Amino acid sequence: MSTVLVVDDDTKLSGLVARKLGNFGFAVHTAGSVHEAFRRAKEVKPDILLLDVMLGDGLGYQTSRRFRKDPELYHTSIIFQSVLKDPPEVDHAMRQGGDTYLVKPYSVEGLRAKLDLAERLNKDVHRLDPVTGMPGLARMRREVDHLLMRGEHFALIYLRLCGVGHLQTRQKNPALQEVEAFLADLLRNVIKQSGFYETLASHIGGPHFMILAHLDDHERLPGCIREAFEQKRAELLSQIKLPLEQAVDVNLQIGVAHTKDETYTHAEAMIAGLRALSPDEYGRARQDATRRERNTLVPSGHEHWVDW
Repeated sequence: MSTVLVVDDDTKLSGLVARKLGNFGFAVHTAGSVHEAFRRAKEVKPDILLLDVMLGDGLGYQTSRRFRKDPELYHTSIIFQSVLKDPPEVDHAMRQGGDTYLVKPYSVEGLRAKLDLAERLNKDVHRLDPVTGMPGLARMRREVDHLLMRGEHFALIYLRLCGVGHLQTRQKNPALQEVEAFLADLLRNVIKQSGFYETLASHIGGPHFMILAHLDDHERLPGCIREAFEQKRAELLSQIKLPLEQAVDVNLQIGVAHTKDETYTHAEAMIAGLRALSPDEYGRARQDATRRERNTLVPSGHEHWVDW
């Protein structure tokens, strides 16, 4: 069972919550302030942080951002808890590194549901796809948020194989699995043979992949991938045995977002912009995708961040 750190300056409430979670089998620790929360977290390495927004010595947002910055703690699932429930407040909490939000007062059942969600997310962050052996979107979000909170520069590369939509069904299609394995091997070979360091390749579902890369590689890496794909394209088509009329539509779409020219405050801002490159794939009209991309590029709260 997971380790939970409950952070609340209401000691009666945190004590009650700790007892309830202990009955569920969680290993529970408590802290009553922003500064104590981080110190305790470094000691116990919690899997889940149940974090109050309003604390006596500051805001829970400070703690959340500090967790996302820290190389030992940034994978922690964060549940914000607060009496504040207006959508702007909830959205702001998510931009500060939160994973989900629990409105006070809450029931034991509501708390348990949020903890179950956090545990599933933790599993997703560490899960490797059985076909490609790569981490998924949950891990990529964690890594991007970690770098953004630390103020580091990097590139995020999105890859989508077009023209194979007919292979995507509710059940795993062996032909689609071949496509996934082919692309995963191609990406690994390009990264290794071309000497791209400090990269993380992830499989985010179906023929969709993302690569977290060094900023200096944001032009050369996509070019190397494109070149390798064109060299291997005939091999892929022979593997999945597409009719000629369908094979002509198979191509690799590549998009890049990077921090050199844009200010992003959270992972979803970068990912939304990349996904907007293929609105049909995600069931959005182009104008809706463009609007969301524009909204998420706004550096929300950036000028108000107070960190150590």
